Amino acid sequence: MSKLQDKMQVAQETSVEFLSFSGGGAKGAIYSGVYQSLKESSVIDGVKAVAGSSAGAITAAFIATGIKAEDFEKLSKETNLKGLLGKGFLINKDGNPLYELLAKTISQNVSNFLKEVDLPEICEKRINELLSQQEINNTKIQALVDKEILLHKDIIKLKEQESAENNIAKKEEIHSKILLVKKEIKDLEKDIKTSNYAKKDIENNINKIQAMLEDQWSDIADLRERCENGDKIYFKDLAVLRAIDPIRFKDLVITSVKKETGELVIFSPTNSPDVEIALAARASASIPIIFKNAKIDGEKYVDGGYRDNIPTKYFADNEKEHDIEDITDDKAKIAEAKKQGRTLAFAFGSDDMNDTLNLAIYSSKEKFYDPSVIVKFLMDVVFKFLAKVGGVFKYSETEKATYQELRDDPLNVVPLDTKAVGTLSFDAAQEKAEYLHYKGQLTTDRHLVNHGFAHGINEEKLIHKEFLLSIYEKVDSRSLLQSWGDKIDKSRAPKVQELFELGKFEDKDILGQYILLAATKRGSNEKFSNDTNTMIQVVKTLNDAFTPLKIREEFVKLLNIDIQKSPEFDANKIFDDNMAKFKFDKDHFNTFLEKNKDNPNLAKGVGIRI
Repeated sequence: MSKLQDKMQVAQETSVEFLSFSGGGAKGAIYSGVYQSLKESSVIDGVKAVAGSSAGAITAAFIATGIKAEDFEKLSKETNLKGLLGKGFLINKDGNPLYELLAKTISQNVSNFLKEVDLPEICEKRINELLSQQEINNTKIQALVDKEILLHKDIIKLKEQESAENNIAKKEEIHSKILLVKKEIKDLEKDIKTSNYAKKDIENNINKIQAMLEDQWSDIADLRERCENGDKIYFKDLAVLRAIDPIRFKDLVITSVKKETGELVIFSPTNSPDVEIALAARASASIPIIFKNAKIDGEKYVDGGYRDNIPTKYFADNEKEHDIEDITDDKAKIAEAKKQGRTLAFAFGSDDMNDTLNLAIYSSKEKFYDPSVIVKFLMDVVFKFLAKVGGVFKYSETEKATYQELRDDPLNVVPLDTKAVGTLSFDAAQEKAEYLHYKGQLTTDRHLVNHGFAHGINEEKLIHKEFLLSIYEKVDSRSLLQSWGDKIDKSRAPKVQELFELGKFEDKDILGQYILLAATKRGSNEKFSNDTNTMIQVVKTLNDAFTPLKIREEFVKLLNIDIQKSPEFDANKIFDDNMAKFKFDKDHFNTFLEKNKDNPNLAKGVGIRI
């Protein structure tokens, strides 16, 4: 296998333990859909910690404090994003509504949990789970130790054979076997060490829960009271909640930047237990010039994305690092011990292959990040001067370093394309909130399916929905609503929103209804045409090289097309090859449209004649 294949195999066999969410301002409206996918696929269940900068910090804070997927979706669709900026004239908005939303949502997340569960019952269940894990872990460690002992015995025997052997070739063969066994022992030692770290984690969690029981739930009682009074929720509270329910609550990493020094600060339960989560997220989202600085312990902070927009490297367990440094001075061993589990990074880009993110993760070009002199001057000098951020650093260099980290682990990067919604496009994000949610869900579904760890995602239905969404995106991007009259007159079809809503259905039979809607002439519910702007996009998408063969086959069956009569048909080739080369045109839809010309419910697609 090639190195790339090896990496892909490891990616498919390793569960996701950490999530990192990129900053992106208004683009962050897509994250509710990302979370929906992570929840429905159960990937989120095994995640230990989440991190984020700016808009990603807001998302990470919601997820870490156990938000429900439906609540996140409702927030994304109903919140006035522009209104979150708060009071102020054009710039330096106070950001108070954002902080208030964060504080209220985080408190509500925790409150919901405390109201829903029976704490003694869930703690007893959790302790039993941990004891069971402990037993499994001990058995695993003992098996590894036993195997290691046997391998050491094998090495002794092989060395004796090597010493007694006179044949040089045979000696070399035995020596090769010794090296292989030594490597196997080394791998076992690594597995034993990792298992021992897991053993410590289990013991620590058992101790935390037992301490709560002995203390008669004083920590939980305090937390419940704060939730009821709308008081602050701190990073240290996550340690308590995670011990009880690690599926619902996660460790949290939020980045921000000290305005005076330009220093990157990492807020987490370990580094800042007494810092309020909502305030840290508000600090991380303080886009310079747009927002006023947030203050934490008297220190002013600006957007975390200013120094690290996609935080992927701050999940290391400090206790583990301390333990290994007590054992050895070997830097290589320390580095190996500090390696974290698999991190999935969500980053913003576009479908343009010349986009910097795409160049970083898909291209072999050395200069994947190469801003012009003017752009660098604006980023490194002008913006820094206007934002009044101290410290000696260049934003362009920190951004390049971030992209380089993604390039080093491209298989674990999920590119998110928000289309026309930019960082400060709050109105557009609000208008397209439903689309962004759906886009985030399908994009994440696709990544999970491609990497083989998406449980519960139906790939056939996913292909179907992706195809219809791509048509909607093309129609919407070309502004094919046509006229102001179309926008305000709901009786006139087709409408871009109707295409979007119809495209969300999972039933393949919806394709017939979709064609009728796409072919309905503007201003009429009774006439079809194969050359509406929407139908043109349908044909183009069908003929796109990236359109799956299954979709093309569905349309061939639906339209009753005999591909053997097409000019591209080659009797010497298999069906799939012929299907891949087949070209649809608008005339292929004529018979289908003619059969349905008298349909009394065209827009709803009732009574379609196939």
